[in-house]
Amino acid sequence: RHGDPLTANTTALPTARDTDNLPRLVALINELFAADVTVDEMASIIQHLQHSQRWMAFLRDARRVRNLAMHLAIGPSPASAHHLLALANKLGTNFNIRVHEGLAFEFARQKKWHHIPPLVDLAHIQLGKSSLRLLNWLVRSIAEQENYSALDTILQTFSEHNVTPDRRTYHIIIKAHLTNHDLGRARECMQTMVEAGIDVDASTYATLVCSYRRLGPDKMVQEKAHRSIPHLNSKTGTLIANSMLRIAIDKGDAAGALKILRMFDGLDRDILSSAFNAMTYVD
Repeated sequence: RHGDPLTANTTALPTARDTDNLPRLVALINELFAADVTVDEMASIIQHLQHSQRWMAFLRDARRVRNLAMHLAIGPSPASAHHLLALANKLGTNFNIRVHEGLAFEFARQKKWHHIPPLVDLAHIQLGKSSLRLLNWLVRSIAEQENYSALDTILQTFSEHNVTPDRRTYHIIIKAHLTNHDLGRARECMQTMVEAGIDVDASTYATLVCSYRRLGPDKMVQEKAHRSIPHLNSKTGTLIANSMLRIAIDKGDAAGALKILRMFDGLDRDILSSAFNAMTYVD
């Protein structure tokens, strides 16, 4: 799981004291980072901010800034969260990597994938480093935006950040290539994973079968996926079993479907009949 306890347990909406004229503060910050802002306008905005003791105190309080950033991330202008962190850091406020990870989690939860890459860049600028969790969110955001060519160099990004990819990293990349119907790159990524010391396991075969049904005719993949089911959690096991059953139905393979169905206890004749009837309509 990518879930971040920071967002679940400690991120609260800004308090009544915090929200005193905060919309104006956020508006000023956005103006400061606008693409067409002039040098004179920037100087005027910064001077305006510095004249407010309350706003300066707010921007130098890491906890309050973090809470507001999380709040902005779910609003209509999520980029304001980046701007807020950038300005507060320029004023001397330090953040740990969990703040950026928490924001990435929130952007992902809202499916605002395009806000994650600049967040990873911001973390590197502010902290001089990244984390496995944050970079995995980066990989996921690239995959979700279907920027498949960027996946060719994503492992190099991990190396540049001195972060070692984990199984989840490779699975996200493999799944993306399968979604793009690029079996060659999926195989290459799997080979890279094995060479990195991460063996292909039950969850890998689950990723293969659940992501790309056209892999179904590959007998080795099907057999290994079938053997992997008892070693997976119930949800993942059900997903892979359903995918394999669908593959069998698509092929009109009654014996293969029966093999899958027999893995489930308590199946009655109606369920078996429904599965076989479905095969009747396969061309």
